[in-house]
Amino acid sequence: MQKKTKILLASISFSAYEWLPYPVGCLISHCKKDAKINEMYEFMDPEYRSQSLDKDDFHENLKQADMLGLTNWVWNQNYNDRISKLYKEYRPDGLVIYGGTNVPEEKEASIVYAQERPYVDIFFTGPAEETFKNFLLDYPSKGLVDHTGTFTLNENHTVKDKYQYANIDIPSPYLDGTFDNIIKNSEHSLSALFETNRGCPYSCAFCDWGGLTRSKIIKTDPDTVKDTISYIMKHENIDRIEIGDANFGIFKEDLDYTNHLIEEKAKRKKEISLSMGGFAKNGGKYVEEIMHKMHEHFDSHHGRKYIKLSFQSHDEEVLDTIQRSNIDNTKLYPMMKNFQQQGIDVDAEMIIGMPGDTQDKWLETIQKNMDFNINHQKSFSLWIVPNTPMATKEYQEKYKIKTKKILVPYDLDQYKTIDYHLNNNIETNCKFDDPSEYQCLEFIYECFSFDSQELMKIYDVWFWFNTLYNTKIARKWMLESNDTAKQQYQKFLELLEDNKMPFFKQLRQNFQSAIWNTLAVPEDVTKLKTLSLVNFLTKFSIRGNEIVDIYTNKEKSLQELKLLYPNINFDHFKKIKVDKDLIKLYYVTAEVA
Repeated sequence: MQKKTKILLASISFSAYEWLPYPVGCLISHCKKDAKINEMYEFMDPEYRSQSLDKDDFHENLKQADMLGLTNWVWNQNYNDRISKLYKEYRPDGLVIYGGTNVPEEKEASIVYAQERPYVDIFFTGPAEETFKNFLLDYPSKGLVDHTGTFTLNENHTVKDKYQYANIDIPSPYLDGTFDNIIKNSEHSLSALFETNRGCPYSCAFCDWGGLTRSKIIKTDPDTVKDTISYIMKHENIDRIEIGDANFGIFKEDLDYTNHLIEEKAKRKKEISLSMGGFAKNGGKYVEEIMHKMHEHFDSHHGRKYIKLSFQSHDEEVLDTIQRSNIDNTKLYPMMKNFQQQGIDVDAEMIIGMPGDTQDKWLETIQKNMDFNINHQKSFSLWIVPNTPMATKEYQEKYKIKTKKILVPYDLDQYKTIDYHLNNNIETNCKFDDPSEYQCLEFIYECFSFDSQELMKIYDVWFWFNTLYNTKIARKWMLESNDTAKQQYQKFLELLEDNKMPFFKQLRQNFQSAIWNTLAVPEDVTKLKTLSLVNFLTKFSIRGNEIVDIYTNKEKSLQELKLLYPNINFDHFKKIKVDKDLIKLYYVTAEVA
């Protein structure tokens, strides 16, 4: 009997959670449906651990594997490169396969990408279930060349015809046993991701969600979805579920899936949290009912009842620039009010540094969120994702975009200490000698609507708003003020400039230093060596340095803020003991109060 070719696939995540490797699990599950592939190949248990290279069993698997396939994103690209080079040392005759959103589709970019990685044998573009299956069937006779949706590094470097997204039955790696051994043998609680559909009808310039499927939506078989839910719920060491849809609630079936989630959860002994990749961005008649049911029966992973709405901006020019004008934010406003009336928090998800933005526009966006009584404005720094419209030369030339690369350490959990919070100048353990030590993120620092100085002003508005509103330190009094957001911010600046608020002035200077040394320094590449700078990017939406300082200097803070809001008090501060809950306070600033 002919020996089977062993295949090891990996989807490495650096999340604080242990995510089951759903992307490569789908590849395995789809391929195993083919009898010929089962005769020719043996799939090893897929790898997913961020500490893989520290595990002896992973090294043994590398030595045994005849093929190694890795899913690449911005956050794990360099780590995968390290794994691939090590694999070639173990198995010079082995085959290395790259896929994932980081693999470029555009020819010029793909040539550079391949030339930088001579240890990789073949590259896959786009969703790869069908592409990978066809490759495995043809490989024995065709070798590496002439496979649709792939390219290789050779003398004539050609990108074979782009993949044609197939209307495949989206597989479930849960139901065919692909994850059984991982779940059985895991030493930690696991998180499970699955899809009820794949794709997005929108093509936002910063996002690759719609581009991956050419804006098509492919539904998963309803029985497969329900059986997957039942499988996950039966395993008590899975304590978190995420539905990976871009627009959950867009179809009637989604209401059925919600009811099934509730039914299966009732059978469990242990609690399980539920999160969403994204709700239907233009609302829909099912979304509100689904959200109500989920809030009634599930706790979020953050321990509070809330919904998150992805507005990104409230400015029409900005929304048009990022190709989001076909998403109508106003359709979500009535739903917001209904939830708020029922005691459910509403969070607004925004992006900082989008082409078209200015400081005045950000103040207007904040004003609108305050008018909506938004509970928390979660803001993310914009960075360029490969294979998105924003990453193209045409888009960047049109909007006069300039970018820079920022190197960020991978494993940030090692820095969750008291010293981390009290001393922002602590250096990371990352030496930046080996690319596998860091992520490489690309940020916009200049475009047609802002230069680096104006970008700093936008972030400064966010500092003021996040410190006083998001954390609820002054939210009540900000909302009750007769002044607009712009007027409150201007008064805040005037008091700082007159040195009447020296404590907050120092907080602001610390924040501005982090901004300037991260985004505005002239170097093409910035290495984030200190924890304050790392936090600025990786925990930006909940930055807590200021909050820790305010809690530990309550009287000083209160005295200065009375200049802005004469009636302010900090009674809500009594709910948390700083010395006991400092770490919690730092990472969950939205929960203060």
